[in-house]
Amino acid sequence: MALAKNAGYQARTKHIDIRYHFIREKAVSNEVKLEYVDTKNQLADFMTKGLSSKPLRYLMMRSNVGPKLETSN
Repeated sequence: MALAKNAGYQARTKHIDIRYHFIREKAVSNEVKLEYVDTKNQLADFMTKGLSSKPLRYLMMRSNVGPKLETSN
């Protein structure tokens, strides 16, 4: 995120191909807004990290992922 917000990082990131600066260009032109998301609210965490059951259930619920409940007719 720092690279996307600050072009000054380029001296240390020359190995990054130009196409990866797409997000930075979009942020500079105000087409997208970059915001920090705390890990407890990062919805992708349940797919990439080993979480205990409480945070796992919370993030799955927020992501609308999980077993579907069947309703009886």
